[in-house]
Amino acid sequence: MDALRPGPAPALATYALSALAPLALIVGTELASGPAAKERTTLRLGGALAALVLLAGAGAALFAAPGQLTLSVRVLLAGAGLGWAVGLLFALHRERVDLVPAAVLGAVLTLYPLGVRGVAPAVAALHSDREAARLIAGAGAAPVVAFGIHDPSLTFYLRAPVIQTDDTRLVRDLFAGDRLAFLVTGRRHFAQVEQLLGAQAHLWLETPRRRLYANRANGST
Repeated sequence: MDALRPGPAPALATYALSALAPLALIVGTELASGPAAKERTTLRLGGALAALVLLAGAGAALFAAPGQLTLSVRVLLAGAGLGWAVGLLFALHRERVDLVPAAVLGAVLTLYPLGVRGVAPAVAALHSDREAARLIAGAGAAPVVAFGIHDPSLTFYLRAPVIQTDDTRLVRDLFAGDRLAFLVTGRRHFAQVEQLLGAQAHLWLETPRRRLYANRANGST
C-alpha cells in the first residue's frame, strides 16, 4: 500500500529555469539599451505628474484632514509622499528616467499600507454605518427608516431591508407605536427630525454625517 501513495511533489520553482534563457533574449536588449526616445518622453511626463500628485497628497495629509487623522499618521503620510516626490524629481533632474517606474512602485508600496492602516479606518468611521447597524441589530428586530437619504451602507451591514422614505407621517406613526423603531438620517434633516418627533426622538449614535434615533432610550427595554 505504501508504494501506491504519492511521494512528495517536486520543487516547482525549478521548472521556471528553462524559461530564463528565452526571457533574457527577449528583455535583455531593452534592459541593456534603456528606454527608447519616445518611451523616455512618456516616462519623463509620467514621473513629473506622479511627483506632483505625491506633493499634493503630502500637503493634503498634513494640513487638510487634522480632524480625522492622527498626527502620527499625517506626518508619516506626508513624509513618505514628500520623500518619493523628491526622489522622482531628482531622478528626472539627473535624466535617470529609467528609475521612474521603480520610484513609483516604491511610493505605492510605501503609501498603500499606511493608507490601509491609518486612512481607511478614519474614512470608514466617517462614511460607514457599521456601528449604527451593530446597535440596531443588538436591540432586536425592529423597523428601520432611512429618512431623506439613500443609505446602501446601512442595508449592507444590517443584511435586512430598510424603509427609504421622506414621509413624515410614516415616521411619526412608527415612533408613536409601542414597538421599537429606528431612524437614520443625514445632517440636512437633523433639526427636522427632532422637531417632528420631539421627546420621542432618542439619539443613539451621532457621526459627522449621520444620526441614529430610536423611540426608546438606548439600553431600555
